[in-house]
Amino acid sequence: MIKARYIFVSISILLIGSALSCKSKQTNGQANQTGNENANANVESGGISGVKGPIGKVFRGAIDANRIQLTLNREGDKLSGTYFYQKIGSDISLKGSINAQGDFTLQEFDSGGKQTGEFKGKWTEPASLPGASLEGTWAKPNSKETQSFYATQQLVEFTSGMRVVTRQNKEDNKKEKYSVDVSYPELTGAPNPNAEKFNQEVKNLIAKETKQFKADVVEMSAD
Repeated sequence: MIKARYIFVSISILLIGSALSCKSKQTNGQANQTGNENANANVESGGISGVKGPIGKVFRGAIDANRIQLTLNREGDKLSGTYFYQKIGSDISLKGSINAQGDFTLQEFDSGGKQTGEFKGKWTEPASLPGASLEGTWAKPNSKETQSFYATQQLVEFTSGMRVVTRQNKEDNKKEKYSVDVSYPELTGAPNPNAEKFNQEVKNLIAKETKQFKADVVEMSAD
């Protein structure tokens, strides 16, 4: 069976940057922040709406096979923020600590304040790579069973609730003996003409590439 897998997530930063021409800008208030705060937090971004958003670094990754997105604030030895599963989209609160070596612990809490899980891992910022990365384990409270997780910093950030999520389309054609597995970025969270235009352009690109792949399969089968 012939398989095609188009991974657009890895190039989503370039696509979003060119489609929306996002520019980060630092406010006067941020310019007066301490050096430690500037080292551990991102500046506020103008986003695609021009409205200021919260300071924080955005990470995308997965707990085992479940894709997640985190927004984390690092201030001294304190680490806090939220994360959500891309299939669900609801924010889960995070609160914990991190040491100078980057070892961290983050407890997650539901809307009622009950702890529902815990992350343990390492925050690294390799000089050879842009942005930070997270790696470690996730577990339910008082459970010895753990799941591995990883996340890398998303270098394009938005405001007013705008998010980049991963959409996936799968298709299996037993007759022609091929399968298509398409993963692509989509902007959600706030109505915006530029975001809608970007989403449509990505869908058009995927449709074009998928159509060409199917045509190539038919031609190969004929040969």
